[in-house]
Amino acid sequence: MHARRLITPAIAEQLKAKASVEQPVAALLVSEGYLTQHLVSTLIAGNVPPGLIEQPTALGGYKILTQIGQGGMGTVFKAVQTSLGREVALKVIGPPHTADKAFCERFLREARVAAQINHPNVITVFDAGQDRGYLYMALELVGGGDAGKAATADGGRMEEARALRLASDCCHGLIALDHAGLIHRDIKPANVFLLRGPTSAWRARLAARTR
Repeated sequence: MHARRLITPAIAEQLKAKASVEQPVAALLVSEGYLTQHLVSTLIAGNVPPGLIEQPTALGGYKILTQIGQGGMGTVFKAVQTSLGREVALKVIGPPHTADKAFCERFLREARVAAQINHPNVITVFDAGQDRGYLYMALELVGGGDAGKAATADGGRMEEARALRLASDCCHGLIALDHAGLIHRDIKPANVFLLRGPTSAWRARLAARTR
């Protein structure tokens, strides 16, 4: 547990030295006031809250640089593919979701399908895999922010013509996802990513979503 930064290595060694059949380490953590019984039970069951897990610094050939987003299930990092020196957005999902075999299989299956899509309004998927208990998906890094931030920068309400152009882009992206057999599941301004197009106009791009 000290690897998750819940207790120090010194405390972990002290508890291991004191532990016995009658009083295992888990019981000592509670009786000596280091952790609550609920948290210990959660850890033992494998249902570890994401915030208690130390984030990896590298996964599957990608060096993680900095966090750029946080969702209900996973975290998105700016990372570098070490073999090519390419910057990507690396979506990382850890416990407890990765303890579910069906979830992992669905995640990787949907990533393979999404990687076949080549469309100007869909973010490109480069790679996906599983490493040291984490699932990851490497995506095209889109540097223009999202529609929610753009609207905030416009004073909280986006200019109508611009909003219509981006909405049209989203419709085209959704059609491409539908043709591939995918469902986005979470359309909202924060999930509409922006990229400069060939004519310098902003273009909306969607990422295929996985549960």
